[in-house]
Amino acid sequence: MSSNVPAVDPQVVHGSSEPTAVPNWALISRVLREPGHAVSVFLAVLRGRLYTWWAQAFRPRVQIGQGLRIYGRLDIRGSGTVVLGDGVQIYGRVTPWTNAPDARIEVGDDTKLDGTRISCVTRVRIGRECLIANCRILDTSFHAVRRDAHSATMPILEGPVEVGDNVWISPDAGLLPGTRIGSNSVVAMAAICKGEFPEGVMILGNPARIAGRIG
Repeated sequence: MSSNVPAVDPQVVHGSSEPTAVPNWALISRVLREPGHAVSVFLAVLRGRLYTWWAQAFRPRVQIGQGLRIYGRLDIRGSGTVVLGDGVQIYGRVTPWTNAPDARIEVGDDTKLDGTRISCVTRVRIGRECLIANCRILDTSFHAVRRDAHSATMPILEGPVEVGDNVWISPDAGLLPGTRIGSNSVVAMAAICKGEFPEGVMILGNPARIAGRIG
């Protein structure tokens, strides 16, 4: 048996068409307990907005999503393109540097960079929800890797670097040209990575190797 009675929106109170605002008591409680943290977040959001406005005005090849937070320093240089997704957080001094007009660095949504150094002449892509510490990511060797490396005719090693989603990269690790890290993987401290690594693995050593599966 059908009914002509309209469904009632539980957010509508006393016939009002406006939803009831529900205070975030957990957030309010944390602000009261940790006022210093609240100030730190406020300043990070403010710095993020100021940097976004500056980039929009003066750096057309820098694209920044919503909600950038800068707790440290963001130092973007070069003539290439840098794309930061929504909710990216910056800690320490982060240096996404492009060294060619066609170079492109992409950082996915909700990724945190802490002192990360990126040098790019082709393409470096970091996925969503990653934790990237003060490691070094290079898609070029900047010089030949042979005995006659100083010869201007020697080829320079180059290759795009790709980091999947939800990847953790520890301090002092290095990602060399042509490296691909699969999603949900962890790169241990000081691991030097070259080549392709699958999803869901622990990577460690120099040269880096797969130490086991995760999960």
